[in-house]
Amino acid sequence: SKLVGSEGTLTGEGVVGTPQYMAPEQAMGGQVTHLADVYALGAIAYRCLTGRSPFKGKDLSELIYQVVHSPPMRPGLLGRVSTQIEDVLAVAMAKDPRRRFSSAAAFAQAFIAARRGRPVAIDPPPNAWT
Repeated sequence: SKLVGSEGTLTGEGVVGTPQYMAPEQAMGGQVTHLADVYALGAIAYRCLTGRSPFKGKDLSELIYQVVHSPPMRPGLLGRVSTQIEDVLAVAMAKDPRRRFSSAAAFAQAFIAARRGRPVAIDPPPNAWT
């Protein structure tokens, strides 16, 4: 966590957070905004729907590399996840924060609509999944 408008984190300057759910910009030590929370919510939803974390590494450096550079496995290959939900997760977990939902509320609304089988007007990033 981080105080808005401050430098660093609440626990100092070290790596803070659970790497499996950490946004790429956070993992790289870059500018962290509320969009990192949108990413984390997407990663948690991915875990809930598939039964596994989006990324697994043999050590911290491999895990961080995957978070920053590699797409996770397509959720539908791991569980019963519709393509509409996959698209919503792809936007929430976009590597580029500018491609994510603008808020947690926007993510929730899109997720609910997709879960109910309603069309969702979103543009998932290319190559979101392996």
